[in-house]
Amino acid sequence: MRWGSWSGCALKTTRIQAYEPVPWGPLRTKTQHSVTTSVMSAILPLLRAAGASQRENMKLVDEIGLSESDATSLLQGVSDGAYSLLLGAGASYGCIGGDGEALKGAIDLAHEINDLFQLELDESERSNLPLVYNDAKRSSNKGKLSSFLEQRFSRCEPVWQQLILGQPWKRIWSLNIDDVVERCRSATPRRITTFTWTDQFKPRELNSDELQVIHLHGYAPRLSDPAAQVIFSISEYAGRFELAPGWHAEFRSEFCQKPFVVCGAKLQEEYDLATVLEFGSHSKARGGAPSFVVLKELTKSQSDRFARQGFIAVRANGQTFFDALQADIAASDRKYDQRVTFARNQLLASFKILDIDRSRQPTSKKILDFYACAEAQWMHIVNDLDARIGINDRIKVSLDSAPDEKIPRFALVSGGPISGKTTVALRIAHEYASRGTEVWWFRGEQKFDEQSLLDYVKGQPNSVFIFDDCADFSSSLRTLVSLSLEQGVLIRGVATCESHRLRATESDLEKSRVIKENIEPLTRQDFERLFEKRKAKGRLGTKSSMSVAAAWKEYKSTYGLKLLEWLESLENASAYRDAILNLIKSPAHHGEIARALVCGTAAIHRFGFSLPFYIADEIRRGESLEVLLGEGEALYELAFVDDRGLRLRNKSFSTFVWKSLCVTEKYSWALKIARAVAPLVVPRSVSQRSTPYLIIRELMDWENVKHDLGGDSERWYADLEDVCGWNSRFWEQRALLASDQKSESFAYSYAKKAIALHGRDAFPHTTLGKVCLKIATTRNDAVAVERYWEGVEALRESRVIALSSGTEWEHPYITFFSYTLRAVRLAVFAKERERMSQAWNDWMRSAKASRNLHFLEDNGHNSLDDYQRNWLSLASE
Repeated sequence: MRWGSWSGCALKTTRIQAYEPVPWGPLRTKTQHSVTTSVMSAILPLLRAAGASQRENMKLVDEIGLSESDATSLLQGVSDGAYSLLLGAGASYGCIGGDGEALKGAIDLAHEINDLFQLELDESERSNLPLVYNDAKRSSNKGKLSSFLEQRFSRCEPVWQQLILGQPWKRIWSLNIDDVVERCRSATPRRITTFTWTDQFKPRELNSDELQVIHLHGYAPRLSDPAAQVIFSISEYAGRFELAPGWHAEFRSEFCQKPFVVCGAKLQEEYDLATVLEFGSHSKARGGAPSFVVLKELTKSQSDRFARQGFIAVRANGQTFFDALQADIAASDRKYDQRVTFARNQLLASFKILDIDRSRQPTSKKILDFYACAEAQWMHIVNDLDARIGINDRIKVSLDSAPDEKIPRFALVSGGPISGKTTVALRIAHEYASRGTEVWWFRGEQKFDEQSLLDYVKGQPNSVFIFDDCADFSSSLRTLVSLSLEQGVLIRGVATCESHRLRATESDLEKSRVIKENIEPLTRQDFERLFEKRKAKGRLGTKSSMSVAAAWKEYKSTYGLKLLEWLESLENASAYRDAILNLIKSPAHHGEIARALVCGTAAIHRFGFSLPFYIADEIRRGESLEVLLGEGEALYELAFVDDRGLRLRNKSFSTFVWKSLCVTEKYSWALKIARAVAPLVVPRSVSQRSTPYLIIRELMDWENVKHDLGGDSERWYADLEDVCGWNSRFWEQRALLASDQKSESFAYSYAKKAIALHGRDAFPHTTLGKVCLKIATTRNDAVAVERYWEGVEALRESRVIALSSGTEWEHPYITFFSYTLRAVRLAVFAKERERMSQAWNDWMRSAKASRNLHFLEDNGHNSLDDYQRNWLSLASE
């Protein structure tokens, strides 16, 4: 495979909303209506009184002790499918095992194993389950251990655990080896799929009824399989790292940034997960929803520790907690006419709603200095730091025009790094949100479900969608446009991309009404607006005394209309770069860890990706990321976190950092990160275009590898083969590198390997075609002719496969035309020219007839005309 509480009310402009919005969006109610501001003060007390009566039914508040805001966030998030569930031993306590004995805690189990296997451990040792288990595993009766565990923890009889499955959990993760959850399958209409930690990682399908249950330490019903592995002993915890399974990587990725409910687990002595558990949850700061730990017994020191780790600690047994949760959600079902729909749940997995209320913004999220060339953040726009340029007005007019027409309309904004594309998109989002429009921001973590988006818009047509840096997902936009035309649904969106990817993105949006805006270079009027905004904020730095006319003249003549260079000349840019160089050359306090985080982040942020939290967590080696980013610390002015991980000031800044490293460090960091994300790259994550796939795709791109590593490039691929060798793209890139290095036999062999792995994909055939045609034009023997025609056939097969899937690309055509023009001049092809001429005419005819191909260059020139002109000129020679 290739690669509020519900009783509260929020007042916004002239609309009264009878709910408390949270970052993933409000519950819609029939009481939502518009009123004039003159009657707000009269209605507000009535709404509060009505809210007080609703408040009485919240069992999570009255019986469990949660605050109203926390209870509301939990109810909303669980209803929206935003929460994952992590189960520990306490969640199964009291169930009856398959051998008729009750399931108990770790200490009781340790005592039982000690007695059963006659280990005769002393009192201190016999309570240590990892130690007892390890000794039993090596005792003379070791063959009985697996049988004992399988009988005890299989075919379990639940007590109250059916309550667990009453909610739409994102996933259920379990530290237990029992099958209690699976034995409750009748309590949910969803299809339960069980995974153990050694199974191949499988990404969630957004539009599926599947509920994934992942056992991180093994699964008792499978212990009869000789390949089955459980994690009980310390040696097994340690050995887990050697296998680097994808499920543990996915858990680490999710746990530190997405909302969780942890039930019956103290999060201690889980040695294989120790670093991520200690790192804790940052879901409230990074996603808006808090995470919870539910324990029957809870000491003050435990509560304090959980608070440090980002959890809200709840003292309750599982049955009481889940009963209250289910009752409150059921009560909300009775109160509200319109519930969160399936389509909305799917959107919430891929988008977030942008909220303009400053009071609801995460207070712990660091805001960088916008005027110091930092990447645009939502709070920069909420705080009105940006300049309103002409593009914004033109886009709004275009998106708002002809509202009765059901033709999808998009604004497509292009430009280079730090040119203002994201700022434009965020400003448009703010303008719409300010007038009551629901604005959805695409997270870019994987492909979104196009039909779910349309289904949602059918019920909520006053929505706008923002797709920042969308080039990797523009094929989804093509599908969205086609479906919206078929179903007569008006979609409005803003998409941004870098200039070098504009043509392909524009092609994918061609059936929609598109307003295309290139933000570079700024017009004089827009430059003056930017100048005046910075002047008003006192942020012109070295240009403070300059007139706008003089500044414009300098911007044109000295800086060649390059905005980033002009902005960096104002203030601080050189200081930031000096700080990086000092950190790289001579790290000081926290310096080694800060340096490692900067280098690791630069390795992928130069491509536009955040360093995933679970990788940053491994790099920080016990140091607090928040401390390192705090005021006065090593990373304070250099880095920040977003919803997906760690980033430096901007992408250009990351490129500067990366260029400052030696080849040895580049080699090490590229390999380390590629191997870290590799477990999460499987065929389905490739088709979903998940972030791990996109990261590794850029890291293994042969041109990037060659540029970074030079003569060490092939060795780098060899070091990655054990985790990426299943992927045809890995062999394609390796083949193209070998071809560039004139290693014919390796290039040919690698290209054939790619086809052997995934022969029904167009790209490996294009790669083989290019490799063969290059060989054909560099040899002067019969092999050249043989490789030429083999290459032509591979390119033809690429076309056939692409057309069968409803798509077609220019690459096979361009490869054929460019290499055939070279080959036909060679003496070895003298006897092949008639056949080559016939092939040329066939390919040219197909290229001109296809409506899916785009040979137009940026200046409107058709490159096909050049190919044909050059071909005809050969005939006259």
